[in-house]
Amino acid sequence: MIIAKINGKLCATDGICTHAYAELSNGFLNEEEKTVTCPLHLSAFNLESGVPRNPPAEAPLKTYQVKEEADGVHVLLE
Repeated sequence: MIIAKINGKLCATDGICTHAYAELSNGFLNEEEKTVTCPLHLSAFNLESGVPRNPPAEAPLKTYQVKEEADGVHVLLE
């Protein structure tokens, strides 16, 4: 799972590229574009929606509700 704060908003997504196994935590975060880019395949995913912006990935990342409270960050895992 990836949890990132983008322009003051927390986002949480699965942490594995949907194209082929690659850990997105080793990828590249772009706060301006609100994306994380796969370090192996270079597909960029929108961190708010999970939607890939370019191939080779076609399937979106699963996203999760997340909030920050006084006792920490909480992610709703169905």
